[in-house]
Amino acid sequence: MYTDFVPDGKCYYCGDEYKQFMKPVFENDYANVYMAGYQKYYPGRCIVVLKGHKREIFELTEAERNGFFEAVSKISKAITRVFKYDKLNYGSCGDTNPHFHMHIVPKIEGGYTWGQLFEMLPPVEDRILIPEAELDEMIAKLKEHL
Repeated sequence: MYTDFVPDGKCYYCGDEYKQFMKPVFENDYANVYMAGYQKYYPGRCIVVLKGHKREIFELTEAERNGFFEAVSKISKAITRVFKYDKLNYGSCGDTNPHFHMHIVPKIEGGYTWGQLFEMLPPVEDRILIPEAELDEMIAKLKEHL
């Protein structure tokens, strides 16, 4: 079960806090892939998280970089097959969470934040988690295309 969680600047990917608002989709030797539980504006949004704590891309070994971006590519392709969108945005900032990760965000032309940076967290009034059964159904559809 997941509940609403707003990051507070600590590395929650090294702990269990992330499990409160994301659910696993798949993993490889170098990355875990999760679906975000809040989907109102970006249905299908996933987050790829490096296994092991590193802050910057240049800290990754060649194998870690290749494995991480293999996971990014694999989930991006699955999102393409399952969700209707016009462009995928890829984001990796880490200002408030110092653990190398990447957001894969499907966006719709003319929709929320089109032509702008996507929002890391939705507005407070919209931080509503979709029902867990619905999230599980979305994940199952992605898994069919991995």
